[in-house]
Amino acid sequence: MKYEGTGREWHNGLFDVRHLFSGVAGLTPIVRRLAIKIGATDEPDERKVHKTKMPRMGGLAIYLAFMLGMLILRPASSYTLPILVGSVIIIITGILDDMYSLSAKIKIVAHFLAAIVIVASGINVSFINLPFNGVLYLGWFSIPLTLLWIMGITNAINLIDGLDGLAAGVSSIVLLTIAGLAITEGKHFCCYDERRASRQHAWLSSL
Repeated sequence: MKYEGTGREWHNGLFDVRHLFSGVAGLTPIVRRLAIKIGATDEPDERKVHKTKMPRMGGLAIYLAFMLGMLILRPASSYTLPILVGSVIIIITGILDDMYSLSAKIKIVAHFLAAIVIVASGINVSFINLPFNGVLYLGWFSIPLTLLWIMGITNAINLIDGLDGLAAGVSSIVLLTIAGLAITEGKHFCCYDERRASRQHAWLSSL
């Protein structure tokens, strides 16, 4: 999706991002208190760095930040609903795992269902850019590759979550890199226009 925005529209986008970060700032301590209250904590052992029990459910704070961004930016795309449905499956699985330590089989099945929802909507890795302007088209192989990619990345982030802050830090670096590439390529999930920006500003001002 190309973005042909003017300087004013870019300013409106930055306005939304500033409010998004302001809203996100208070989410982590709220989720932290909730995790302690419901007993979603990580007990120390010989494999852990921390010496006292630590609250889990960090993924919920990240998810709430994601939903806040969706609410503020309101991306207009046919892919929005399947991405939201898939993300709900993932976050519910994550919360239940933090509370009850689900088995690997249950988590794999849940991640597979989330990936199926996304791929069935038409979202898939259809080609790979190669060096020297080459392109490798995947054809039918794009569907299983996309399924494996979604499940693999989800589990990779889950596996590096043993060290406090590592998963969030790695995810932030990756997402900032993807965002930078999207901006330089002019490919954006959502675009801004004056009427949408005016509605967003009025809604944010009422909070």
